[in-house]
Amino acid sequence: MLINSISFLATKTKMEMTLFQLLNQLHLHPNLHIVTFIFFLFFIIYLYIRPQKSDEKLSYPPSPPRLPIIGNLHQLGTHPHRSLRELSNKYGPLMLLRLGQVPTLVVSCGEIVREIIKKHDVVFSNRPITTAGKILLYDNKDVAFSPYGEYWRQVRKICVVELLSLKRVEQFKFVREEATALMVDRIRQICGKTNAPLNLSEMLMETSTDIICRCVNGKSFSSSNGGEEGGKGNLFGELSRRLLVQLMSFSFGDFFPCLAWIDSIRGFTSSLKSTSKALDTFSNQVVEEHKAMMSLRSGDNIGVIKDNFVDILLRVQKDHKLEFELTQNDIKAIVQDMFLAGTETSSTTLEWLMTELMRHPKVMKKAQEEVRKIVGDKPKIDANDVNNMVYLKCVIKEVMRLHPPAPLLLARETTEKVELGGYHIPAKTQVFINAWAIHRDPKSWDRSEEFIPERFENDQSRTQFNLPPSPPRLPLIGNLHLLGTHPHRSLRTLSAKYGPLMLLQMGQVPTLVVSSSEMVKEIVKKHDVVFSDRPKTSAADIFCYGGQDVGFAPYGEYWRQARKICVLELLSHKRVQQFHLVRKEETDVLVNRIIRKGCCINLSEMLVATSNNIVSRCILGQSFEEENGRSKFGELTRKVMEDFEAFSFGDFFPSKYLSWIDVVTGFTGRLTRRFRALDTFLEQVVEEHKKVLNYNSEFGRKDFAGILLGLQRDGLLDFDLTRENIKGILMDMFVGASDTTSATMEWLMAELVKNPRVMKKVQEEIRRVVGNKSEIDMNDINQMDYLKCVIKENLRLHPPLPFLLPRKTLSSRVKLGGYDIHGKTRVLINVFAIQRDPNEWDKAEEFLPERFENNTIDFKMGQDFQFVPFGIGRRGCPAVSFGTVIVEYVIAHLLYWFDWKLVGGDDDGSAILDMSEDYGITVHKRTSLQLVPIPYSP
Repeated sequence: MLINSISFLATKTKMEMTLFQLLNQLHLHPNLHIVTFIFFLFFIIYLYIRPQKSDEKLSYPPSPPRLPIIGNLHQLGTHPHRSLRELSNKYGPLMLLRLGQVPTLVVSCGEIVREIIKKHDVVFSNRPITTAGKILLYDNKDVAFSPYGEYWRQVRKICVVELLSLKRVEQFKFVREEATALMVDRIRQICGKTNAPLNLSEMLMETSTDIICRCVNGKSFSSSNGGEEGGKGNLFGELSRRLLVQLMSFSFGDFFPCLAWIDSIRGFTSSLKSTSKALDTFSNQVVEEHKAMMSLRSGDNIGVIKDNFVDILLRVQKDHKLEFELTQNDIKAIVQDMFLAGTETSSTTLEWLMTELMRHPKVMKKAQEEVRKIVGDKPKIDANDVNNMVYLKCVIKEVMRLHPPAPLLLARETTEKVELGGYHIPAKTQVFINAWAIHRDPKSWDRSEEFIPERFENDQSRTQFNLPPSPPRLPLIGNLHLLGTHPHRSLRTLSAKYGPLMLLQMGQVPTLVVSSSEMVKEIVKKHDVVFSDRPKTSAADIFCYGGQDVGFAPYGEYWRQARKICVLELLSHKRVQQFHLVRKEETDVLVNRIIRKGCCINLSEMLVATSNNIVSRCILGQSFEEENGRSKFGELTRKVMEDFEAFSFGDFFPSKYLSWIDVVTGFTGRLTRRFRALDTFLEQVVEEHKKVLNYNSEFGRKDFAGILLGLQRDGLLDFDLTRENIKGILMDMFVGASDTTSATMEWLMAELVKNPRVMKKVQEEIRRVVGNKSEIDMNDINQMDYLKCVIKENLRLHPPLPFLLPRKTLSSRVKLGGYDIHGKTRVLINVFAIQRDPNEWDKAEEFLPERFENNTIDFKMGQDFQFVPFGIGRRGCPAVSFGTVIVEYVIAHLLYWFDWKLVGGDDDGSAILDMSEDYGITVHKRTSLQLVPIPYSP
């Protein structure tokens, strides 16, 4: 009994001392100290003698000893993330503290975080209501502090889709460039005047604030740039800093809800309201200014690139497309979130990064060597350069590991009771995830307290990740030797053994091979953006003006805008129909040539010429065919295709600096010579079209080149369409359309000759539909259902590109089919294997057009993942309709006007027709198709 009394007195004395220390910090009137303390004393005695309810059957996480009333508050110290890490070393990765009256779970282990995200994400998605957040953020109407619910989901959707999408981030590139250039100039000026040190922390804060402020509000409000908004900038910066301090300040109401009145007595609540009122007045002025500016601009002149976050939110509010009403207070709260989160975290990360580099000169030197090597003598660093700075990214990752901007992630709150790590977690429990402790956990990180960026180099080992199966590799070349002369067939055989997802090592390039419709579906439905980049190749880099085309352009804002032009302006249904006369004239020429030629013709050669002529006239305005039937432009583009298919050391060994071998072998020189010839030709075409366009604007837009030049001249696009862009797009259109179209028609005629039953059936349909008419029109072709089935079956067995153009995953890691796929992985989709998969197709190796009769499977709809001859998703071919119409029209004429048989063969040519392949990006027949045409008279 005596021991218990002594213990109570000791505890009471310690508690009184703690309370006196708290009260001394409140700056209350002297008389209020006594009143407040008396209340505290009664409150302490009440809580101390109040019977405590507990359920001894439940297993709660371990807890450090607590003091009455304040619980574990005294253990937070001045650096809570460090103090809590020390406690977790003693009590485990899950601790249940009591901060005042608030039960608080502290998570200090990556495995527990994984369990939260994978199993209980919704339960842990709420935010605790705080006094500061309620007053300063319009009753928590922002995103970060908003409680979990429908409002939060809708507002977060706005942020993800409208404000912080990859597209929007790219659009603000010019803001980052201008603000960074200004900072560099200021540093140079200071260096030129004196050797005195500069305050880099201050500069980084100003630059970060400038960038975020321009993106959010449209103005920098920076006094350092000499702008008229400098006064406002000082006020805005001061208010924002005050807001941030108050959001982090101690509030009695947050830890002792029944004592919230103390915050009013000590002036904390009134201070919050004062800051809120001043910030609200400023924010209202900004919003009203943006409203006035938007009303002055017509809808057609509102450029997406010029919009900032306030403009975007106001436009979303005006459009009324949300499931709730977006108020002005909502907008102001969201804008505050964007500004505070962006400036504070960015400047802090930059400051720590430069600090660590100064502390580690070897790392500084290595990072600088990489940056300067990649940039070279260029006056400007662009995004493509930064994407290639692998070691710099490792440095940034290591800084984020050691110095996370928010060492304790924003507090969460459980919505209901839950089991976590074998422990019972009550509802309404506040949750702190100690990112600082997790990032320095010696169980997860070797030498966890040291700054070692190299730990992130080649961080793709099987011991950490579940990678797809791989065939055995050889040193240096990896799996290159397994490709063989027909890679689509070799990899199909390998996939039968290793599965529909295989990870190969092509030299130094990790390459994912996809051979299953289910995996294609998962890519398109769940990860289309992640799988939408293109790998950089030597040939594409030279011929496509450094990725200024559409097919090989890297994923980003330029590609989106260029593809939009192709889909809406060049390859729309209306535009395809406008070129009907071109198809008719060139097909008539083909039919007449066959009639004149007589008994034996090289149909492969004729189909290439016809395809080239149609595509060339649609794209460039003329066929460029000479009297002998040859086309210098056609021959040049065929050589370009050969170069695209050729092996390049630089493509497979990029970091071994083996690209010099391409120079020694003459490969680079050959690419350069052919590019110059192609560029000279396209320059002439562009100049001729510019003259015609200036003379007659309407007539000058009759082909793709004229349309693109017209768009450039009109200046109505959301980006500057350069001459290199135009030439790159024209080259794409011609090379892609002509080669795939001629290959498709060649294989189709070969299959028909090889399958006379099908030939007879499709000819009967065509001749029945056309009747005795002198020409075939598109209405006739639309009625030829069996012909369309024949074309589909031909595309199934002989897709023009057996591998779709290679993709590359973006920098983020992704889960596909249960496997981890790392960023920057090259991706080959083996369409040849997918479209001959016996699990998807009955009698998969046979030519059976009837399988598509009364069948909804179609390659144009984008929903049938077992049938994707032209790709699918964002990177699907935009010219599907353009090419398909040519195939339908030409083949219908060949089958209507002629019967066909092999040279020296009978009607059944299945035994003697050579169907072997000549592999390339586009697969043609190895031997040309020599046939005997027999004219048909209606």
